[in-house]
Amino acid sequence: MYVIISILNIYEVYIIMTEKKKLFTPKTLLEKIYDIQCEIGSVEKMDTNGGVPYKVLAYNDVNKAVREMFKKHRVCAIPSTTSHEKTGNLTEVVVGITLYNVDNPSDSMEFNGFVGYGVDNSDKGIGKAYSYAYKYLFLKLFNMNIGKDEESEDKVEVSITDEPLVKIKQSKNKSSEIKNQLESGGIKDGVTDEKQLGAALQSS
Repeated sequence: MYVIISILNIYEVYIIMTEKKKLFTPKTLLEKIYDIQCEIGSVEKMDTNGGVPYKVLAYNDVNKAVREMFKKHRVCAIPSTTSHEKTGNLTEVVVGITLYNVDNPSDSMEFNGFVGYGVDNSDKGIGKAYSYAYKYLFLKLFNMNIGKDEESEDKVEVSITDEPLVKIKQSKNKSSEIKNQLESGGIKDGVTDEKQLGAALQSS
Protein backbone atom coordinates (compact mmCIF):
# COMPACT_ATOMS: atom_id res chain seq x y z
CA MET A 1 0.00 0.00 0.00
CA TYR A 2 2.81 2.40 0.88
CA VAL A 3 4.46 1.63 -2.44
CA ILE A 4 1.25 2.51 -4.33
CA ILE A 5 0.90 5.79 -2.40
CA SER A 6 4.53 6.67 -3.11
CA ILE A 7 4.09 6.03 -6.82
CA LEU A 8 0.95 8.17 -6.87
CA ASN A 9 2.77 10.98 -5.04
CA ILE A 10 5.68 10.85 -7.49
CA TYR A 11 3.24 10.96 -10.40
CA GLU A 12 1.43 13.97 -8.90
CA VAL A 13 4.73 15.78 -8.39
CA TYR A 14 5.70 15.02 -11.98
CA ILE A 15 2.40 16.43 -13.29
CA ILE A 16 2.79 19.58 -11.17
CA MET A 17 6.39 20.15 -12.30
CA THR A 18 5.46 19.59 -15.93
CA GLU A 19 2.68 22.17 -15.73
CA LYS A 20 4.98 24.66 -14.00
CA LYS A 21 7.58 24.15 -16.70
CA LYS A 22 5.00 24.95 -19.34
CA LEU A 23 4.02 28.10 -17.48
CA PHE A 24 7.59 29.36 -17.10
CA THR A 25 9.03 28.34 -20.47
CA PRO A 26 10.42 31.59 -21.97
CA LYS A 27 8.81 32.81 -25.15
CA THR A 28 10.79 32.86 -28.35
CA LEU A 29 11.80 36.20 -29.84
CA LEU A 30 9.33 35.74 -32.67
CA GLU A 31 6.53 35.24 -30.14
CA LYS A 32 7.63 38.38 -28.29
CA ILE A 33 7.67 40.43 -31.50
CA TYR A 34 4.17 39.17 -32.26
CA ASP A 35 3.01 40.17 -28.75
CA ILE A 36 4.50 43.64 -29.20
CA GLN A 37 2.76 44.05 -32.56
CA CYS A 38 -0.54 43.13 -30.92
CA GLU A 39 -0.12 45.33 -27.84
CA ILE A 40 1.65 48.47 -29.00
CA GLY A 41 -0.61 51.49 -29.29
CA SER A 42 -0.97 54.27 -31.82
CA VAL A 43 1.25 57.32 -32.05
CA GLU A 44 -0.02 60.80 -32.84
CA LYS A 45 1.48 63.49 -35.01
CA MET A 46 2.08 66.80 -33.27
CA ASP A 47 2.16 70.45 -34.31
CA THR A 48 5.65 71.83 -34.76
CA ASN A 49 7.24 75.24 -34.43
CA GLY A 50 9.97 74.29 -36.87
CA GLY A 51 8.45 76.11 -39.82
CA VAL A 52 7.03 73.14 -41.71
CA PRO A 53 3.36 73.54 -42.69
CA TYR A 54 2.20 70.16 -41.39
CA LYS A 55 2.12 68.01 -38.29
CA VAL A 56 5.07 65.71 -37.69
CA LEU A 57 5.55 62.35 -36.03
CA ALA A 58 8.40 62.76 -33.54
CA TYR A 59 11.06 60.07 -33.18
CA ASN A 60 10.92 60.39 -29.38
CA ASP A 61 7.21 59.50 -29.31
CA VAL A 62 7.77 56.38 -31.40
CA ASN A 63 10.88 55.39 -29.44
CA LYS A 64 9.08 55.81 -26.11
CA ALA A 65 6.26 53.46 -27.14
CA VAL A 66 8.72 50.86 -28.44
CA ARG A 67 11.04 51.13 -25.43
CA GLU A 68 8.16 50.41 -23.05
CA MET A 69 7.34 47.25 -25.01
CA PHE A 70 10.99 46.17 -25.02
CA LYS A 71 11.10 46.53 -21.24
CA LYS A 72 7.86 44.64 -20.71
CA HIS A 73 8.75 41.75 -23.03
CA ARG A 74 12.47 41.65 -22.22
CA VAL A 75 13.81 42.41 -25.67
CA CYS A 76 17.16 44.13 -26.24
CA ALA A 77 17.82 46.19 -29.39
CA ILE A 78 21.30 46.87 -30.83
CA PRO A 79 21.38 49.37 -33.73
CA SER A 80 23.78 49.20 -36.67
CA THR A 81 24.73 51.32 -39.67
CA THR A 82 25.15 49.83 -43.12
CA SER A 83 26.19 53.05 -44.85
CA HIS A 84 26.03 56.82 -44.58
CA GLU A 85 26.73 59.57 -47.07
CA LYS A 86 26.57 63.36 -47.03
CA THR A 87 26.36 65.46 -50.16
CA GLY A 88 25.77 69.15 -49.73
CA ASN A 89 23.07 69.64 -47.11
CA LEU A 90 21.58 66.16 -47.60
CA THR A 91 22.61 63.18 -45.46
CA GLU A 92 21.49 59.64 -46.25
CA VAL A 93 21.91 56.68 -43.91
CA VAL A 94 21.01 53.01 -44.22
CA VAL A 95 20.48 51.36 -40.85
CA GLY A 96 19.50 48.09 -39.28
CA ILE A 97 18.78 46.62 -35.88
CA THR A 98 19.40 43.32 -34.11
CA LEU A 99 16.83 42.20 -31.55
CA TYR A 100 17.85 39.82 -28.77
CA ASN A 101 15.65 37.73 -26.54
CA VAL A 102 16.90 38.63 -23.04
CA ASP A 103 15.61 35.30 -21.72
CA ASN A 104 17.63 33.44 -24.36
CA PRO A 105 20.41 35.63 -25.81
CA SER A 106 21.19 33.14 -28.58
CA ASP A 107 17.70 33.83 -29.95
CA SER A 108 18.12 36.92 -32.13
CA MET A 109 16.87 38.45 -35.39
CA GLU A 110 18.34 41.10 -37.71
CA PHE A 111 16.41 43.72 -39.68
CA ASN A 112 18.33 45.77 -42.23
CA GLY A 113 17.96 48.13 -45.16
CA PHE A 114 15.98 51.01 -43.66
CA VAL A 115 16.87 54.35 -45.28
CA GLY A 116 16.73 57.76 -43.63
CA TYR A 117 17.34 61.27 -44.95
CA GLY A 118 18.34 64.42 -43.11
CA VAL A 119 18.37 67.90 -44.63
CA ASP A 120 20.37 70.49 -42.71
CA ASN A 121 22.90 73.21 -43.51
CA SER A 122 24.86 72.62 -40.28
CA ASP A 123 26.01 69.42 -38.57
CA LYS A 124 22.54 68.14 -37.63
CA GLY A 125 21.84 66.28 -40.86
CA ILE A 126 23.25 62.96 -39.64
CA GLY A 127 21.13 63.03 -36.49
CA LYS A 128 17.99 63.84 -38.46
CA ALA A 129 18.73 61.02 -40.90
CA TYR A 130 19.20 58.47 -38.09
CA SER A 131 16.01 59.59 -36.33
CA TYR A 132 14.05 59.34 -39.59
CA ALA A 133 15.41 55.87 -40.39
CA TYR A 134 14.83 54.32 -36.96
CA LYS A 135 11.43 55.95 -36.61
CA TYR A 136 10.18 54.20 -39.73
CA LEU A 137 12.01 50.99 -38.90
CA PHE A 138 10.04 50.76 -35.65
CA LEU A 139 6.77 51.82 -37.30
CA LYS A 140 6.99 49.15 -39.99
CA LEU A 141 8.52 46.37 -37.88
CA PHE A 142 5.86 46.60 -35.18
CA ASN A 143 2.95 47.56 -37.47
CA MET A 144 2.29 50.70 -35.46
CA ASN A 145 -0.75 52.82 -36.26
CA ILE A 146 -0.49 56.56 -36.77
CA GLY A 147 -3.38 58.67 -35.48
CA LYS A 148 -4.39 59.76 -38.96
CA ASP A 149 -3.54 58.39 -42.37
CA GLU A 150 0.24 58.34 -42.63
CA GLU A 151 0.26 59.34 -46.27
CA SER A 152 -1.93 62.40 -45.74
CA GLU A 153 0.67 63.96 -43.39
CA ASP A 154 -2.23 66.12 -42.13
CA LYS A 155 -0.62 68.98 -44.02
CA VAL A 156 -1.06 72.00 -46.17
CA GLU A 157 0.34 70.84 -49.48
CA VAL A 158 3.83 72.10 -50.24
CA SER A 159 4.04 73.10 -53.88
CA ILE A 160 7.11 71.59 -55.55
CA THR A 161 8.12 73.92 -58.38
CA ASP A 162 11.86 73.24 -58.62
CA GLU A 163 12.31 70.92 -61.63
CA PRO A 164 15.03 68.71 -60.05
CA LEU A 165 12.80 68.21 -57.01
CA VAL A 166 9.84 67.36 -59.22
CA LYS A 167 11.99 64.58 -60.74
CA ILE A 168 12.83 63.29 -57.25
CA LYS A 169 9.14 63.32 -56.30
CA GLN A 170 8.16 61.35 -59.40
CA SER A 171 11.05 58.88 -59.24
CA LYS A 172 10.47 55.32 -58.02
CA ASN A 173 14.13 55.15 -56.95
CA LYS A 174 14.56 58.33 -54.96
CA SER A 175 18.07 57.51 -53.72
CA SER A 176 19.35 57.13 -57.28
CA GLU A 177 17.61 60.28 -58.49
CA ILE A 178 18.93 62.29 -55.54
CA LYS A 179 22.47 61.25 -56.42
CA ASN A 180 21.89 62.19 -60.06
CA GLN A 181 20.65 65.63 -59.06
CA LEU A 182 23.52 66.18 -56.64
CA GLU A 183 26.10 65.22 -59.28
CA SER A 184 24.48 67.40 -61.94
CA GLY A 185 24.05 70.38 -59.64
CA GLY A 186 20.27 70.15 -59.52
CA ILE A 187 20.46 70.19 -55.72
CA LYS A 188 22.79 72.79 -54.25
CA ASP A 189 23.76 73.42 -50.65
CA GLY A 190 22.16 76.64 -49.41
CA VAL A 191 20.21 77.14 -52.64
CA THR A 192 17.71 74.28 -52.83
CA ASP A 193 14.46 74.95 -50.96
CA GLU A 194 14.51 72.62 -47.92
CA LYS A 195 10.71 72.52 -47.57
CA GLN A 196 10.28 71.45 -51.19
CA LEU A 197 13.07 68.89 -50.84
CA GLY A 198 11.47 67.47 -47.69
CA ALA A 199 8.10 67.20 -49.43
CA ALA A 200 9.72 65.48 -52.44
CA LEU A 201 11.43 62.92 -50.20
CA GLN A 202 8.21 62.14 -48.31
CA SER A 203 6.07 61.71 -51.40
CA SER A 204 5.08 58.17 -52.33
